[in-house]
Amino acid sequence: MIPRNIINKVINETDIVEVISEYVQLQPRGKSMFGLCPFHDDQNPSMSVSREIKMFNCFSCNTKGNVIDFVAKYENINVDKATLKLAKRLGMNIQYRQSAEDIRNEKRYQIMEEATRFYEFYLRNSKEGQVALEYLAKRGITDEMIKRFRIGLAPSEINYLHFALNEKQVDFLDQVELGLVRENKETGPYDLFRSRIMFPLSDAYGRVVGFSGRIYLAGDNNAKYINSPESSFFHKSNLLYNLHQATVHAKRIDKIYLFEGFMDVLAADLAGIKNAVATMGTALTKEHVNTLISITKNIVLCFDGDQAGIMASKRAAELFVPTKVLPQVVVLPEGLDPDDYRKKYGDLALSEYLNTASVNIYEFLFQDAKRDLVLDDLNSVEKFRNAVFGFIRMSRSQTVKDFFLKKMSETLGISLDSLAKDFGFMKEDITPVPSTKPVYFSKTKSKFSKGVINAYELIIYRAMLSVTDYFQIIMDLSIVHPRPDYLKYHNFLEYMSKFITDGVFEEERFVEKIKDDEILHGVYQDVMTKPHPDYDKPKYLEDCIEKVRENAERDLRMFMIRTLENDHDLYDLLLKQKRENTTFENEVE
Repeated sequence: MIPRNIINKVINETDIVEVISEYVQLQPRGKSMFGLCPFHDDQNPSMSVSREIKMFNCFSCNTKGNVIDFVAKYENINVDKATLKLAKRLGMNIQYRQSAEDIRNEKRYQIMEEATRFYEFYLRNSKEGQVALEYLAKRGITDEMIKRFRIGLAPSEINYLHFALNEKQVDFLDQVELGLVRENKETGPYDLFRSRIMFPLSDAYGRVVGFSGRIYLAGDNNAKYINSPESSFFHKSNLLYNLHQATVHAKRIDKIYLFEGFMDVLAADLAGIKNAVATMGTALTKEHVNTLISITKNIVLCFDGDQAGIMASKRAAELFVPTKVLPQVVVLPEGLDPDDYRKKYGDLALSEYLNTASVNIYEFLFQDAKRDLVLDDLNSVEKFRNAVFGFIRMSRSQTVKDFFLKKMSETLGISLDSLAKDFGFMKEDITPVPSTKPVYFSKTKSKFSKGVINAYELIIYRAMLSVTDYFQIIMDLSIVHPRPDYLKYHNFLEYMSKFITDGVFEEERFVEKIKDDEILHGVYQDVMTKPHPDYDKPKYLEDCIEKVRENAERDLRMFMIRTLENDHDLYDLLLKQKRENTTFENEVE
């Protein structure tokens, strides 16, 4: 650990206001500065930062501390790492004894750097590489971009990278852990990425933590993209592609663009837009939103013009509404993605469109709600009204509410007074009507209403997505559930199983397939964006499974008791299913 006297020196010499203002927008209030607290869902600036006492304090969630505490908590790093980061700003060179985990992570970064250099070298020094370079040139990717984005090539040979890492004395288990190499019991080790153009995925500091590989040869029928598998080191849902490079430009220009995929970032770069990042084929999360807001409040959400892009825009927009940061939204026309638009209309046209065709988040949500409005259909009118009520209710601005109530009044030809009364009387939360049919893990497919899963179930689903060895074990479970929301997750996971090859979940291809299915895509977002603990422990997972069993049994017993008085036939059916699937007959009877 770093000695206390060094830590104190860093605290005393660091301007806490200057540092925190790089993460949170601060405004003066008296002797202190105030901003939205990033550690809870803050609606009104409740975090005070004092240059005088070198402390920050949130009056809502009671999070407080010095500048090191803030950086450590915000970036989810330990005190030593936060101290080193701040010391570097001061030009201080600190020598200290690293923890075992720090040493382990440094080793991982070094291995990923070796793999990146290998792919870069192979792209420029092989016959296969010349074909790949021609492919990139046809896509408009310049040599300068190849160097800046560190694009490389994975050989077609089965284990070139494996042998190259062996020569660097990289342990085989490390190669496997980092998702670079797999082992076949019959044929031996093989490279996970083969015959693919390689795009390194870096963290906020530019350190490579994973890869995305794209096919480039005509006639290659494999998945278009595959990514490094999820691990304790690589969490794709936490990444924003190009963040480390885009941050510099975004802070200078005071604007950042968010795209759906990393190829969109490359298309934007060709159009001269350097301040662009992208999610990695995953849904936008609150963590992503907080990261973007810490860079600039001028955020432009850019999505494809197809139905999936519009749905993604809606979900992303809804995450921003409670933050008081109002991003702009750009939806490309004609179902085009940025690269398609650039090829059809040119680089300058793409740049102009992205800079001029945006609307504010509320206007986007309003126009989307209005899209299917039929004025002489009462159900359509109420659907439109409820959609508008839904997004303006999330805003704490009375001006926003009044503006869109008036706009809705003009659109519908209904008095503002009537809409205002409806808005005041409508409940903020609508309780779904419970299903009268039992739903359980089975091969049956059915429609269902949206439901809620608890923390134990969420851990299990995340584990199945990330650690495919768990998949079949859990899918073999027979758990009876009286609530309809479980079946949607089972159907989702059953469909997901078709995209597991050699123990690797082809997530990009999976997301591409489900993008137009609102239910499956909604489940994917549900599972991948909710907070989750470290589930990569078999015993912990077993405990969660047992807890889900217990909860399911309890729910079923209560449901049967409630049902007994009203529907004896349904009770008999439930009892029969329970006897076939569980060992709790005596408890029920």
